[in-house]
Amino acid sequence: MQIILASVLTETTPLGVPLKAASNVSFLKKKGFKDVELVSVLHEDAAQNADTAELLVKEIQKHINGSKQTAVFITYTTKTIKFVIKAAELVKKQQNFAPVLICFGADNQEQIQHCKGYEVFDYVITGEPEVSSAELLQNLRGTQKTVFITGKPANPEDLPSPWLDGTLDPVDYNGAVWELSRGCGQKCPFCANHKERISLPLSRLEKELELFAKKKVPEVFVEDKVFNADKERALKLLSLMQKKLPDAHFQFKIDLNLMDKQLVRAFCALSCSLQINLISSNPTVLKNCGISFDKKQFAHKIRMLNDNELIFGFNLIYGLPGDTYPSFRETLDYALSLYPNHLEIHKLSLIPGTKLSADIEKTGIRAESEPPFHIQVSPTFSELDLLKAENLAFACTVFYTAGRAVPWFLSVIHPLKIKPSQFFSDFAEWLRCNNCAKSTGFDPFRQPHTEIEKIQLLFLELKYEEKRLSFAFPVVKDVVCLNGALSRLFAEGEETTLRTMYHPDDILGGSAFDVTAFAEEACAEPCTVRVFNNNGSPDFQII
Repeated sequence: MQIILASVLTETTPLGVPLKAASNVSFLKKKGFKDVELVSVLHEDAAQNADTAELLVKEIQKHINGSKQTAVFITYTTKTIKFVIKAAELVKKQQNFAPVLICFGADNQEQIQHCKGYEVFDYVITGEPEVSSAELLQNLRGTQKTVFITGKPANPEDLPSPWLDGTLDPVDYNGAVWELSRGCGQKCPFCANHKERISLPLSRLEKELELFAKKKVPEVFVEDKVFNADKERALKLLSLMQKKLPDAHFQFKIDLNLMDKQLVRAFCALSCSLQINLISSNPTVLKNCGISFDKKQFAHKIRMLNDNELIFGFNLIYGLPGDTYPSFRETLDYALSLYPNHLEIHKLSLIPGTKLSADIEKTGIRAESEPPFHIQVSPTFSELDLLKAENLAFACTVFYTAGRAVPWFLSVIHPLKIKPSQFFSDFAEWLRCNNCAKSTGFDPFRQPHTEIEKIQLLFLELKYEEKRLSFAFPVVKDVVCLNGALSRLFAEGEETTLRTMYHPDDILGGSAFDVTAFAEEACAEPCTVRVFNNNGSPDFQII
């Protein structure tokens, strides 16, 4: 029997690693299946050359051996399900081969049943696929209608590593997604992943770190819903990372409530960033979701991260029960007051199988019937307000996150005497007028940072003119451009030469944080500045 596991990749970063499919490949090989192949296509390539589904089918066809019975597994996410179903339909129409089609990727049966056309699959495996895939292949046959199989959790000791057995090579992805655990015990009402948390063996994880070191992996995305759920295990792993892979950058998802000084010190020993679920700062909204929140305690914990110069970002969700456009703006203002490096802002998805989806009649929320199941309207969030929130979130993503604005944002908008949410609301309108709104397909992360910086400066100059503060804009420009040059040196290793109105020592020394006072008191000293890497450290020189 020939077995093909196919995926559509939507990310060009290491996050695009087809880990779920690869883990299934590794498990099937371990169970004695010989002819097992992993294939994938990049959605970005399809957008340039052909339809994504057609590209996936062509890739599958390349690997088909017509002399054998064939099983084609296709994994899906909410981003790829439409491509996956269309690809399956195209495969069914082929005259030269008739594989058994198996889909996996859903947490529960309801999720896939909301997708039109899912019946094209012979089998759908929900939950963890490895054990049930192996059992299915022992007695595989075609079906008259789709058969649903609830995946059986595997013993973590029995799960082989797709990195260690060569199914995946981190060199191919310029990084790795590193699975440490499965499941999540937090039971958030908007999440379908309520399975019991299981941890993969430390012995396996140590060997994977050694492989990553051998391959000189530069970036590792840690796949663990709450990395610090078990403090002692987290400390052991952080020590291993620092020992085995000290030069890589790690990205973690953490629970801020579980952070303490000991964990902070351990994170500080690594190059890393922490992703934190803030969700909302509105007590009523969070209470409706069964989440307790203490603003002062949260801010205290964040201050501990800032004091130790740890990089962190927040996840926010708008549209939750009781949320409003004004309360979302308040959440945005609160989040930005804490100096996050970046924000990931999501419109609520009522995913089938979640508590919020089950309570849809009680909450009065209406949502899309197909992936991504986004909220359409609620008793407190109108369609118009949801559109305004979407535009506000996009404006923040462009200016703040893609624009790498954290070092200077609050000090630069302070003279304008407006809240961040109002600033981004104005910026959203500016983006619309300049054909850069989300609806145009503009993607800030596909632009060079220098282009985003130009957009920032154009808008800031406009705002400073509106407030009759044009005299201070040269200070703003120097602050933005010098910090931007430093960010490109860190992120891309890119050297920059630029002209400044003031000496860089003055701009970067802290006194320029009070923009208007600096503009009134400092002496201009036009310079040509080279920002460069000096033996591993950022440096600049006047040329």
